[in-house]
Amino acid sequence: MGLDWKMFAADFLTEVTEDIEERQDAAKEYEKEQKAAAERNAQLIQQRDLKARSAASLGKQARALGASPAQVRTAMASGITGIADLYSKLQAAANTKGIKTLGVDDVDALINMPNLATVNQELIDMPLEEFAKRSYGVQPLTTTTKPDTKEASMLASMFGYDAKQRAEKRLSDTEFAGGMSVADINALSRQSEYSSLIDDATMTFTEVNYFTSDNSLTFSKTLSKTLSDSVKGDEAEAYIKGKVRAAGNSSMTTSELKEARDKAAKNARDFLKTNAAKILIDQYADTYHKGGFFDSRLVRNQIEAAMGTGYLNELLDMYDQVPNTQEDSDQDTSTTSSSTASLEGNQEPPIKVEQTLREPEATGSEAEEDSTLKAASPLTEEGKAIVEQALGGQLIKGYTAEYTREQWNNMSRNEREERDLPVSRAGIIGFDFKEDIDEMLEKPLRNLNIKRNIDPDKEYKIKIKGKKTYTVTGNQLSTMDDAAFTMPYKPAIEITEYKEGDNKAPKITQRILKRYQRAFKEEVQEEKDSLGPTNPNM
Repeated sequence: MGLDWKMFAADFLTEVTEDIEERQDAAKEYEKEQKAAAERNAQLIQQRDLKARSAASLGKQARALGASPAQVRTAMASGITGIADLYSKLQAAANTKGIKTLGVDDVDALINMPNLATVNQELIDMPLEEFAKRSYGVQPLTTTTKPDTKEASMLASMFGYDAKQRAEKRLSDTEFAGGMSVADINALSRQSEYSSLIDDATMTFTEVNYFTSDNSLTFSKTLSKTLSDSVKGDEAEAYIKGKVRAAGNSSMTTSELKEARDKAAKNARDFLKTNAAKILIDQYADTYHKGGFFDSRLVRNQIEAAMGTGYLNELLDMYDQVPNTQEDSDQDTSTTSSSTASLEGNQEPPIKVEQTLREPEATGSEAEEDSTLKAASPLTEEGKAIVEQALGGQLIKGYTAEYTREQWNNMSRNEREERDLPVSRAGIIGFDFKEDIDEMLEKPLRNLNIKRNIDPDKEYKIKIKGKKTYTVTGNQLSTMDDAAFTMPYKPAIEITEYKEGDNKAPKITQRILKRYQRAFKEEVQEEKDSLGPTNPNM
């Protein structure tokens, strides 16, 4: 029996057609399922989009409150509620302080981000909205893999083998909702609701007790009352009377005895006051040192008045605060004038003057005859003030800025006596010679030679003790108090001139600048009164 080719062909075509229809039906079913899933997932993506928009909004508000771009992005990457936590902490701090924007120091005191310095610059530069959408699963973390766009062969297409591929392409190319295709929506739904874009991003907060105006008033009243109460009562009176009775001796005259007892009574009252005040001040400092306690000029003045400058500076050093700077004992009036002129917009550079902190060298008959014993030029009043500031309160027997220890060794007893120097070796214990004074003045002198020859068009680098390095303009530097630069051995601020190719430090903030500025126009007369006669050699 022969093969019926017509019957065979008909059966074959029927089977092939059924296979093609099955593939097309499967592709249609797949497409239908994907669209149904997208309908459900679109609501999920919308919810994520709302969270991302909210996070971006909170990030912008945190920026307005003083946080840096890196801090905002690190907070967003530290956890799903990280940016909300950051904003609420900053807002609470700003409300407490009664200000709209926190300073850099305020923000740094409030939050701790150990890996902040390692944040990728590309992430910092990324638009905040995009960063938020990627973090909260609204945009893919990586580029979405598109379906294979390679066209199937004509034969494969005829037999429906590419039916699913064509369906995937339609799902990928056709916008479905919110500018996204079915494929985009379903791919995002499989992505986590939240992903951190910064590895190991962490953020912790420090609880800061802010020193408000109410706290300042309470401190002032309490300190005054503490000082007053400390010398009242039976115990205080008994202590004072005991010190008065112990003062003096029988060999004193009536007036000498009265003077000794008055001094003893005063010393006893001072002792009781400082002991009582110290307890209160230490308590406030421990509680509010991160919240602006030492930023209050009134507080510093009250502590200094009650306890003395030494105690105040020790307290400031303990809490890494910039110490109070003392007024220069002699201020160059031409420097003050030029600084004032800078404030008024005069950009003319000053004439360069070499600062030595010493009087002009003696000549002629004033010069030392023996060259081996020739005295160095004496210090100016300003130089003396810096030295006396360093030696104040120390157990020293004096100093000489004119003679070295080697010169002293080569002098006879008469020569030492003629120059008002210690005569014996026992007398130089605790005595400072010229080399000691030169070391003491080295950094202040370096600062002054830059500061008093400022180019208003240049930028300078300053390092603030206990803080950071900043860039200042010549005009800004000219408005900063000389006393911060002339503290002996290690001034509160050290100046460096930038060299070509040096990396620039961050620009100084207004808050830090104002701490070291002086209102020249208002304080010039007060400064002159406190400094005494102007030094003609400076």
